[in-house]
Amino acid sequence: MQLLNLARRIERARPELREQITRTVDIQAIYRTSAEGGNATAMRELAKYLQQRAAGPQQLAEAMDWMERAAAEQDTEAMLLLAKAYTVGLGREASLDKAVALLEDAAALGNTDAQTMLSA
Repeated sequence: MQLLNLARRIERARPELREQITRTVDIQAIYRTSAEGGNATAMRELAKYLQQRAAGPQQLAEAMDWMERAAAEQDTEAMLLLAKAYTVGLGREASLDKAVALLEDAAALGNTDAQTMLSA
């Protein structure tokens, strides 16, 4: 968990500092190791990391696969992000039904952003 927290802090660092650090620290490997170990937060963060760096549809699909896995573990932030992806067809075929279902699940788990989106 400490490595995951470190990786998240590095991702939020100033761009020049992040670049320096990533030359010596493999953030993707830290996220992937934790994600493969079943950590839902790491699954979501790996998905976001991969999505930001996706060079094509295969990489984007892998990112969304990790987001799906995090959502299946009841990570409400992942549910919200995945709902947005389904809304516009990002890495998945667009499906408003799936987007709404994910928002409903996240709202039921207490995600206030999902609750707000559903009430709008």
